[in-house]
Amino acid sequence: MENLFFYSTKESEGSQRVVEYLLRLEFPGRVVVLPAGSEFTSVHCLKMRSNDPFVLFAADAGELAALETLRNEFTLFQVMLVLDGDQDMCTRNLLTNLPRRIFFLERDLEALGKALRALFVHNRQSNRLAGGAE
Repeated sequence: MENLFFYSTKESEGSQRVVEYLLRLEFPGRVVVLPAGSEFTSVHCLKMRSNDPFVLFAADAGELAALETLRNEFTLFQVMLVLDGDQDMCTRNLLTNLPRRIFFLERDLEALGKALRALFVHNRQSNRLAGGAE
C-alpha cells in the first residue's frame, strides 16, 4: 500500500481543507486526489488497489447521499469518512457506506492523521511478515 485516495462529490471549502491537510500529513504514502464528482472515471483510478485507504468527504446530507449511490465502489477499500457538519447529518447512510472510521472536519483532522499513519505502518508491517515487497 503506497497510495491514499481522496474523493468528494463536489469541490468545496471543506473538501479543500481536507486535501490540504492530507498533503501536509507525514506518512509513508502518497495522496491521490480524484477529481470531485468524477465517479471513478479518472485515470488516477488505475492506481487503486484492494485495501488501499480511501478518504471520502461529504459537506452535507446531499453529498452523503451522492456517496451512498457509489457505495459499491468502496467495498474493497479502507474507507475513512470525513463529514462537514454534525452527527445528525444522516446516520443511516453512514452504515451503508461502510466507513472504517468517521471523522468530523471541525474537530477530528488530527485524529484522521493519526489513524492514517497507523494504518500505513500496520500495513507495511503486515506486508513484511507476509514476505511481500514494499
